[in-house]
Amino acid sequence: MSHSGKAVLLASFMPFFRTRPMKTANIVVLVLLLAGCAETYGPAGTGRRMLLGGGYRDQQISKNAWKVEYSAAGYDFAYRNAVRRSAEIANREGFPFFTVFKSVLEGKMVGNYTSGGMYVGSTVYVTLMMTGFSQYEGRCYGDKINGTTMRCDLYNTDKVLKGQP
Repeated sequence: MSHSGKAVLLASFMPFFRTRPMKTANIVVLVLLLAGCAETYGPAGTGRRMLLGGGYRDQQISKNAWKVEYSAAGYDFAYRNAVRRSAEIANREGFPFFTVFKSVLEGKMVGNYTSGGMYVGSTVYVTLMMTGFSQYEGRCYGDKINGTTMRCDLYNTDKVLKGQP
């Protein structure tokens, strides 16, 4: 949401704030809602994400595999950042290549409600299973997955971290 859009939204709520006895509480709620419009990348449960939800969680499941979850308001943002977190793990663990598989839970959407039962939006949970590879040939030959006719699905860790496809 643009700054001018936020100003118009805020101005439209001003009569509401003046007529309600809990002005401060209403302003705090509005600020939190507006802050939620600008999602940022990072671990779940820290900073603003602690209040608004969102962020990544990961868990190692074998020597070269991790479960990576990213929660956000939108699917594309969540998926892109789950892949980004996978690249960070691959880099940290010394894998120049990695692949991701969508979990059966991938794309799960959960409604968010206030303690009073008011619906305030939804959160998308993207869960990926990431596997690191030390060599391209460990998974692919040419542009195909070894032993198949399927296109190679490896990500180049460095390219992902630089924001390249």
